[in-house]
Amino acid sequence: MSDLTPVEKRIVTVLYHAQKPLSTSDIATRSELSWATTKKYLDSLHRKKLLRKGKQGKAIYWWIRID
Repeated sequence: MSDLTPVEKRIVTVLYHAQKPLSTSDIATRSELSWATTKKYLDSLHRKKLLRKGKQGKAIYWWIRID
């Protein structure tokens, strides 16, 4: 996790402590970031293959990739 930015570390920490998939909005609220900033960094973490995502209705849910 040393190559992550402070914001990415904050988001990963939120997901780790939740121990369940969270929506972009939930992550933004828990990490005290704007929705747009959260989405930007979630996409970055997904590209780095650290997160998985799935869609339920209109919401996108994110969780830590453990494989």
